[in-house]
Parts: sequence; C-alpha cells; structure tokens
Amino acid sequence: MSDKAWFEIDGLQALDAQLGELSGVVQAKILRKVVREAMQPVLSATIRNFTSEWHSVTGQLENSFGLRVRIPKNNTWADVIASVGVFTNKRLKEQTG
Repeated sequence: MSDKAWFEIDGLQALDAQLGELSGVVQAKILRKVVREAMQPVLSATIRNFTSEWHSVTGQLENSFGLRVRIPKNNTWADVIASVGVFTNKRLKEQTG
C-alpha cells in the first residue's frame, strides 16, 4: 500500500513567474529538474528508513528505489508529479536473470 503526501514548496511562486517568461518545452525541462533536486532528500530518507528497518541480503530491493518526475498531459490538477518508490531496475533485472 502506498501513502500519498501533499505539500507545498516555498519559492514556487517566484519560480512560476520566471518560468512564465520561457517557452513551454523549456518550462517543463526546468520544472522537472527543480522538482527532481527538491525530492532528492525524500529519496535519501526513504532508502535510509528502509535500510534501518529491513535487512537486505542481496541489496536488490534497496537498489530499486528511485525517483520519477513527470509533467502530466492534463495539468488541470498538477503541474508536475514526483513519485518516490520501488521501480523496475533493468540493470538488476539483467544481472539476476
């Protein structure tokens, strides 16, 4: 089961004003980069909490934690979506067969 979290990041109004001066493609690229950098502490905390609560013999699950940031096609409810969790890791999948 996954938990949902809603929060606001300070400084987004200033960022939005600056992004408004750029083209849509550049806006999306910068917004993804900014949100990815802002979510790195959440990813680190998730991995840290996992390793403190669970012992991983192979490390496969721990190495599968990741961060996905995307811009939804229908942005009426969100400008950007960031997800932290366990995702398929192709490199690990190839190693284990």
